[in-house]
Amino acid sequence: MNQISGKKILKPNEIPKTLLKDCMEAAVKELYSKDLYLICNKPDLYNGDEYHVSERGIVFRLGIYFEKYLYNYKFFHGYNLDAEYNRNMYDVKTLSVLGIVKAVCPDLIIHQRGNNNFNLIVIEVKTWWNNCEKDISYDIEKLEKFISLNEIYKYEYGLSLIFKQTQVEYNWISQNKEKCCKYSITYN
Repeated sequence: MNQISGKKILKPNEIPKTLLKDCMEAAVKELYSKDLYLICNKPDLYNGDEYHVSERGIVFRLGIYFEKYLYNYKFFHGYNLDAEYNRNMYDVKTLSVLGIVKAVCPDLIIHQRGNNNFNLIVIEVKTWWNNCEKDISYDIEKLEKFISLNEIYKYEYGLSLIFKQTQVEYNWISQNKEKCCKYSITYN
């Protein structure tokens, strides 16, 4: 039973990963179809990262499309999709990464606000101009902590997305190692 609305919602482990995967892939396809400018634009005199659209702009549009597809399914009713969500109930969301406790703001999450019982997926995004191995490894470590049964959040899934100019790398991680997978899809 949902503590806030009083309605029954499905637990994260009752929601099929295939639905999440299908919704995310449809959202990414729509992002590439409608907002390619955000992903690919750079001035003729490219001079560094400051000339690209902010990663947050891409994540915002992705979140809009993802939510549109999610809510076609009753499984997701009662869940919230939030961007840059920095709360753990009434406290700041923190993780111990590389031995240091830090405040964290995942790019996107699907959860139920106000508790840690319905944490479905945590998503980190990188772009083609900002995807050094060190940053990607840090994101993966954060995702692994977010899904760990030894931590307080216990998300069912973690997803790392790396946006390239015509391709996205998907890296799904899960408490259940059989549900992990890594693949790329090219979008034209």
